[in-house]
Amino acid sequence: TNVKMQRRADLRAAQPPPRPKAPKQPRALRVKDKAAAQSNDSSASNSEGPSGQAAAGSSAPNPLSSNCQAAPSSDSIAASKQAPVSKTPGASESVAYLMKSEEKDARIHWLPREVETGNIEYKYRLCSPSPMRMQQLITQMRFRLSQGGGVCFYYLGVEDDGYPKGLSHGDLDASIATLQSMARSLEANGTMVRHLAGAHGRHAALMRVAWGTAEEATWTDLRIAVSGCLDAGKSTLVAVLTHGAEGLPMLETGRGTARMSVLQHKHEIESGRTSSL
Repeated sequence: TNVKMQRRADLRAAQPPPRPKAPKQPRALRVKDKAAAQSNDSSASNSEGPSGQAAAGSSAPNPLSSNCQAAPSSDSIAASKQAPVSKTPGASESVAYLMKSEEKDARIHWLPREVETGNIEYKYRLCSPSPMRMQQLITQMRFRLSQGGGVCFYYLGVEDDGYPKGLSHGDLDASIATLQSMARSLEANGTMVRHLAGAHGRHAALMRVAWGTAEEATWTDLRIAVSGCLDAGKSTLVAVLTHGAEGLPMLETGRGTARMSVLQHKHEIESGRTSSL
């Protein structure tokens, strides 16, 4: 063991000492030296020949020449990230924005402000409502019919404050079709009374909704008391017993569909709890 250790020590002593490493230059200086070397090489190749003219053949492009585009700096990259990106609005968004921000038309006659009770309802647009929204609109129409004794009136293209903002021909036709579908679901008829002038050349309409003839609109008033604790299903039971189609009752889907058919007041629609049936 001692002999092996002595041999290793002799080998280490016989090896030459390591060369000291040169200090490493910064990256910016190395890139600058490399670019300068390439510039010297290209200038030397261009100056070959007896008359100092450029030699035949193409030389390598100079990265520092004006023809080459410099890399973007960190400041320009940061500025481009902070700069807001402008989005071009679509056609529908532009029309909605213009109609929302447009000035009131002083030439149009305003209607009285809408009242929550009574048989007159203002609706600005009724285009393609969702199934849940359709049930709410049908419930609201039933309330207006009950307030008017089987007859109610709908102003389409009119806002709640009475301003006849008006609709385009396509939106007005779609709103009328939706209103007539609501009336048919209540076994009523929706008819056009007259067209109204809307703001900025648009159009509005007055619709009449009625429960058939006077004989069909009469019924026997029967009052039944239903008692039970909160959320016991009283309104759902009444809705299932009193609503249906083709001799079959309206069944509850678990999402309050049957209860929506007996809601009458605005606060009932918003809270989902009935106060009068």
